[in-house]
Amino acid sequence: METLSEFLKNEENQTLVLARIVSHLRDRGESGRRGLFAKIGKAAGLSPAYVGQVFSRKRPLTDTFVEKVALYLGVRAEELRRGKTGNNVEILEAITHEASRFSGMADQVLGAGGLERALGGKASLEEFRENCKNILSDSDLTTDEAVAQIQALLEPIILSMGKAIKDAISEE
Repeated sequence: METLSEFLKNEENQTLVLARIVSHLRDRGESGRRGLFAKIGKAAGLSPAYVGQVFSRKRPLTDTFVEKVALYLGVRAEELRRGKTGNNVEILEAITHEASRFSGMADQVLGAGGLERALGGKASLEEFRENCKNILSDSDLTTDEAVAQIQALLEPIILSMGKAIKDAISEE
């Protein structure tokens, strides 16, 4: 497995880790607060100016920065790297957004309630949502593991949607 330092060489990974740091700060009610960079800097042994430069993307994230900020946040640096689903609000928001978009597309193609009908009723849709919540609340799963499980849930739904759309088109 690559080290944190190697992981952070990729700009996308830096963005991901920084987003997770900000998410933790939001959860703690600290995001956007006046003097936050000074507070983090003092607690983590970093200069407030340096903290501000990293958050504004003027300086890259380093393994040392991530480890010190992780200590400040009371989490493991690995959690900021890989994520824990219990703390990953952005995953739930992304899935909710995509599900709404997907449902809207189904309704456009199949008429109102199209997704429900394609899945076999409201119960199936609710069951999918409940399964997603259960996966996302499992704090033992990493982000990648949670995404893989949700993709596995989506696979039969997408197949059902494809069949329903194909049937709707052939009826016209």
